[in-house]
Amino acid sequence: MSRPKSIIKLPGTIIVVIFLSLQPHTACLSQQASGVAEFNTKISFDGKSVTEDVSYLIAVGDKNYDYLSEISIAYDNDAKLDISEAVVLDKSGSVLRKLSKKEIETRSDISDGSLFEDDLVKEFTLRWNEYPYFIRYSYRQTHTNFVSLAFWSPLVNSTTPTLLATLSVEIPRGTAVRYRSRGNIGFSADTLDKTVALKWTAREVTPPADENYSPPFRAIVPLVEVIPYSFNYGVTGSLDSWASYGEWHAKIISGLLTLPESEKRTIEKLIAGATDKREIAKRLYYYMQDNTRYINVAIDEGGLIPYPASYVCNNRYGDCKALSVYMMAALKHADIESFYTLVYAGDYAYPVDNDFPSPRFNHAMLCLPLDGDTLWLENTSSLLPFGYNSSQTSGRHCLVINGSKSTLVYRPLQNKEDLLVNSLITIKPETSGNGKLTIRKNLRGSDFSRYLHVKNDFTDAERDEIIRDYVGLKNEIISFSINHSGRDIPFLSIDAELRVPALLRKIGPTLVFGFPASKILKLEKPSDRTLPVVLSAPRFIRDSILISLVNLKDYTVKLPPPTDIKSDFGYFTLKFSSDEGQVLIEREMLLESGIITNEQYPRLYDFVETLSESLKRTSVIFNIKQ
Repeated sequence: MSRPKSIIKLPGTIIVVIFLSLQPHTACLSQQASGVAEFNTKISFDGKSVTEDVSYLIAVGDKNYDYLSEISIAYDNDAKLDISEAVVLDKSGSVLRKLSKKEIETRSDISDGSLFEDDLVKEFTLRWNEYPYFIRYSYRQTHTNFVSLAFWSPLVNSTTPTLLATLSVEIPRGTAVRYRSRGNIGFSADTLDKTVALKWTAREVTPPADENYSPPFRAIVPLVEVIPYSFNYGVTGSLDSWASYGEWHAKIISGLLTLPESEKRTIEKLIAGATDKREIAKRLYYYMQDNTRYINVAIDEGGLIPYPASYVCNNRYGDCKALSVYMMAALKHADIESFYTLVYAGDYAYPVDNDFPSPRFNHAMLCLPLDGDTLWLENTSSLLPFGYNSSQTSGRHCLVINGSKSTLVYRPLQNKEDLLVNSLITIKPETSGNGKLTIRKNLRGSDFSRYLHVKNDFTDAERDEIIRDYVGLKNEIISFSINHSGRDIPFLSIDAELRVPALLRKIGPTLVFGFPASKILKLEKPSDRTLPVVLSAPRFIRDSILISLVNLKDYTVKLPPPTDIKSDFGYFTLKFSSDEGQVLIEREMLLESGIITNEQYPRLYDFVETLSESLKRTSVIFNIKQ
């Protein structure tokens, strides 16, 4: 099926199951008009290979759902894929059209920023011009390289409901597997002469609501995982424990760390004269940044085995795995120990279960113990400072690979000072209410890494548009700049000067300065909210707003009272002072990170609303004498 939004990608799972009769399911779907009537998956494991049989019956009720006719089947490059059936049916089940082989296109599954990936996609369209119509297709994949047996959801994307979905997993008797499920999914098991059949069934499954700051689709949909204790991916390995899984990675990596002689000589010249290991590691890290580039081959979609360090030396590019292996080899040549590390990178920190080892990481980096300190090297960025602690990989567990001593390690979140965004805003109003505004914003945390990218990789026109949006005023920008004082510095500044009409609201002889209407979070009313809120990192803001009155003559100032709002979720303070010729406004806000449950949500909503209402009612008034 097409992927209108998020999608569960099944790493080695296929389906061919006999459909139930068409008529009952079309009757049920008539209430929903369109969706997946049946989605069946059967996985057969013989101890050496995994065969997946997959089948779909899809109902298209009107032209708004024709996108469901655009079929996309992703599969591994080393897997064998056969499409056994693809037809269009009318509501009585009669075949209207069959897919021909020449209509099937095969392409690489290339993501943004990728040069190549290991995945392929077969695509075709089964559309009809009379509604409703139904699409039935099935296919089979066979994998000889496998780590998991199933990572399966009855929902195929974030917009399409499913009436009936089944997952069947058949394994030889005596085969050790672990499995778990989430959501309203029924389970049964049947022991046969030579095999064990496990089956999960889900009925009338609706995609979760699209709500602000909710967990990602993959984190909240019904889900089944089936993991074998022993697997084969290039070489055999074990998921008996996190240590044994790490041992498999260590075995793979150990043969990839050889550098060409020319690269060894380059490294030796680069670190000549340096004795401090931190300084040596920094030189090597910046050398890698300056002489390689990142391409995307995701761990969870593009293979687990890295290319060797020599590949990066010869090609000067690599994915997160290859660049981490290269950096590890360079450090090793300099007699510095580092550890290949797996993590799930992104805004959302997927929980890692200590008692359920599974291949659920999507990113590789390095752990670098130095003189009692632990540094983490992000090897895919050409811009971030050495040892920078990114919110994309902190605040979560990662697997540090160290042979049989491999272990899960928790990487703490950045502290709030590392995330501080502070601003100095100077306002020079005129008696007309118009005026000039200058801003200096010092950015840390995710804003720092984002705008470091904007500074280095965007055109002037793109930067202009982004800065206009960032400062929150659609006005004339007189000038702006993005300043980063050195590659070791974990923050940058944005300086902008703007001419702003109606900077202050003019009411007769009075000028009123008020805060723009805004909310720190755009949240649904508690009565409309069904999902928890995820705040992946703290938000810490400290601003000074200086209103310079050099352009005003004969005035008096009325200051509002200070504001002090406290909550379990953070705090907000606002205070005012005046001196001859100026008014100073100081505000500070901290919004803590975490997962806010449905029970806690009304209190978060009240905190945000109270803060917004307080700002809306807060004004500095200047009475101009006539």
